[in-house]
Amino acid sequence: MKKIIAGYLFLFITTFIPTSFAETWGVAVDQHFPPYTFKDDNGNMTGIHVDIVKATMDFLRVPFNLSAYPWARIVKLTEEGQVDFSYPWVGKPIRFERYMMIGPIQDGRTVFMVKKDSDITFEQLSDLKGKIVGGVRGYAYTTDFDSADFISKDSGAKDNKQLIKKFLKGRVDLIIGDENVLLYEAKELGVSDQLRILPKPLKEVWRYANFPLENKDQAARFAHGLNAIKENGTYQKILEKYR
Repeated sequence: MKKIIAGYLFLFITTFIPTSFAETWGVAVDQHFPPYTFKDDNGNMTGIHVDIVKATMDFLRVPFNLSAYPWARIVKLTEEGQVDFSYPWVGKPIRFERYMMIGPIQDGRTVFMVKKDSDITFEQLSDLKGKIVGGVRGYAYTTDFDSADFISKDSGAKDNKQLIKKFLKGRVDLIIGDENVLLYEAKELGVSDQLRILPKPLKEVWRYANFPLENKDQAARFAHGLNAIKENGTYQKILEKYR
């Protein structure tokens, strides 16, 4: 997994001096991926990743418009170059080839969630042969999982909250997702006592800000700002706020 900013940006990043720019960047974010991105009681976007990106842009003194969409829409907008960047994207080799993936913004774990009394176990993907695994429409999990044709996959849920509701109705055997997100949504729905996370994660994952290839300069500037808030302590304070 690539955990560092692309090497060819290094010189630009290390010599860049933050300054004020007239342009306003258009930024797209997953509308409901708590505790990373979600709307507060006033309808404003908040969450760990939202705060990290805002702190980065504040450091750079670059104004931006943040728009929230379902994930499938995020993918389409990014592929068509209709936004300056979007987040949070899981780091996958093909994405590092197609886009400027800057970060990581944060690391996490992709896991399977089952019902409390389930006898399903997971050590390797073959253990899930014949099972129906629920996921979110448009999400990419891992290459091995996504290509495992011996596992039935149901990706009809629009977000993780709907995914858990669907799971509790018995439409799938287990579900896949980010550990913190699934635990957060289960708590919000008041069903934590009915569910549990399987001990072994499918994968440790890193999430990034995704810039179209033509936005090379913007990507380099954002990379500089992200590195800066990690070094000056702002990044760590944001993480501690949500613990």
